[in-house]
Amino acid sequence: MNNDSKALLRLLGTMLMAEGVAMLSCLIPALHFHDGTWLQMLLAGAFTLSVGFSFRYSFRQFRMIRNKRMSYLLVVLIWVVLSFFGVLPFLTTGSVSSFTDAFFESMSGLTSTGATILEDVQAVPSSILLWRSMSQWIGGFGIMLASCGPRKAYNGDPSVLPYGHAMRLEQNRKPETCLYSRISENEAIASSIGGYNNLTYDQ
Repeated sequence: MNNDSKALLRLLGTMLMAEGVAMLSCLIPALHFHDGTWLQMLLAGAFTLSVGFSFRYSFRQFRMIRNKRMSYLLVVLIWVVLSFFGVLPFLTTGSVSSFTDAFFESMSGLTSTGATILEDVQAVPSSILLWRSMSQWIGGFGIMLASCGPRKAYNGDPSVLPYGHAMRLEQNRKPETCLYSRISENEAIASSIGGYNNLTYDQ
């Protein structure tokens, strides 16, 4: 395994850790509303977090992808692998019966398409409602980062990539992160002021 592959797995592990933390945050509504899914969400989040940590820790010394094709592969793997682990809350809680439907539900969230196979969304446990929202929030953040384009840093080796640039995995994303967080914060405040009941409608 070359250094680019190890760096790819390191960043993939970081993303899995973030997804695991998002799953664990769904314990809050599960415990608050006593919907009976706290153990399933705990296991799903802990498993995802542990797998991500093992990748990140095992390849912690590799921080740079020098091959352009590997960087494209990374983008694809992030969506596929995160969607694969994203099925765990749906399957463990019994909200979705088949892996195919659960994978579709997970992928639709992480790609921010909003499509769903659930006939009655309001009937699923509160923890799953939050997980669906969290997956779409993560997907929107990923799309925003992808639209901003990868940041590159000159490494002095023109043979690595055109123009002598190499993609760094540990880039400072503070401006984008602050912007997305501020938008999310404003939406939460507006929803709290307007009342969440105003967001529902009868079909």
